Amino acid sequence: MPRLPALLGLCLTLLAALPAVAQTADPASAPPATAKPTVPPPTPAQTALVQAWQTRARLDSSRARLSHLVLQGNVLFAQSDRADVEAIDAETGRSLWNVIVGNANYPSVPVAAFGQHVAVVNGSTLYALDRSTGGVQWTRQLKGSPSAGPAITADRVYLPMLSGALEVYMLAPKTAVDRAALIFFGQGATEAPPLVSESRLMWGTRAGNVYIDALTNSTNRVRFVAGGPVVGRLAHRSPRIFFASLDGFVYAIDDLHGNKLWQFALGGPSRQPPVAVGESLYVVADSGGMWKVAADSGTQQWFVPGVRQFLAASASRIYASNLLGQLLVLDSATGSQQALYDTIALPIKYLNRDTDRVYLGNSNGYLSCFHEAGLSQPLGHTAPPAKQADTAAVKKKPAAAAANAAADPPAAKADDPFAK
Repeated sequence: MPRLPALLGLCLTLLAALPAVAQTADPASAPPATAKPTVPPPTPAQTALVQAWQTRARLDSSRARLSHLVLQGNVLFAQSDRADVEAIDAETGRSLWNVIVGNANYPSVPVAAFGQHVAVVNGSTLYALDRSTGGVQWTRQLKGSPSAGPAITADRVYLPMLSGALEVYMLAPKTAVDRAALIFFGQGATEAPPLVSESRLMWGTRAGNVYIDALTNSTNRVRFVAGGPVVGRLAHRSPRIFFASLDGFVYAIDDLHGNKLWQFALGGPSRQPPVAVGESLYVVADSGGMWKVAADSGTQQWFVPGVRQFLAASASRIYASNLLGQLLVLDSATGSQQALYDTIALPIKYLNRDTDRVYLGNSNGYLSCFHEAGLSQPLGHTAPPAKQADTAAVKKKPAAAAANAAADPPAAKADDPFAK
């Protein structure tokens, strides 16, 4: 009993201390949802990347989220899930224009751009924008529901549909016949933009079909049947077409007759498009892991486990993200890891098949561009598609035109992502 007062005193002391313990976590120390993400400072060994710029897309983060990034030439297009489309200088981060295209309640697929045209699909309406201003040049009501983003050339835009068809529209129609849709039919829905070369139209479907069509008509058609659905975008390095399938293989076929040149086993399905850089092909499996194979023979050159996505390539390095969302810098010759960056705060990672630039972002619209130290100008891997001859068209109903105002906001100042 003599110890009871002492025990009670000890309990009261502990209870009095509890509020102080609970208050040690300062709410202000937790960054808000819209806080600017930063990349931790690199170690001395991590000297592969420098930041070109950092900015924030012009969207209202209270109602919209960044949904798509598309690089076309020297312009990076950022889209939100509320119909915002912004054109950003891919080398400086300067905003060129920002518009709302269509109905904010309707879904939009990734844009496509070539020359002075930008193709935007919102709901079931195709909009052709002026690339310099973002102003709407014309609209077309689509015959079907789009299943993926369009492909575009100097004079036409190609739209995949859920029905398996491709609708094709002229970008500068002069007559009612020119405004009609040319339709290519296929079996199975297409979940990626088609590929268009100087003389061929190529796309894959969920039915496992890969079609190669002459641009002038769909009677001169070649079809290759894979062992499973082909849902990722095709890659083309003449005379070869590369694609991955959900059957666990990556294929190479010739682009003239569709004959199989080789196939390589991944051990599991792949929804990501293979990336052709030089004489090599990079393929990522859905379960993780990236292979480098020879483009001419399909011979494995190396394998790196734990890779989730290919990001970009320079002359001697491959940039990728791992299963944790970190950025890997790999030696392109051996696949050995050279550096690792914590980029978990930037989960939107753009797959750049065209240049060495690495573009990262988050749903609140923050964007960052990185490149290899010493590469002040982008290193390109592909040439722009050539202009093809006019093709025949079929009848369609005329569509109403629309207009849209464009803004030209000032350039945004870049910040240092490695600053503490």
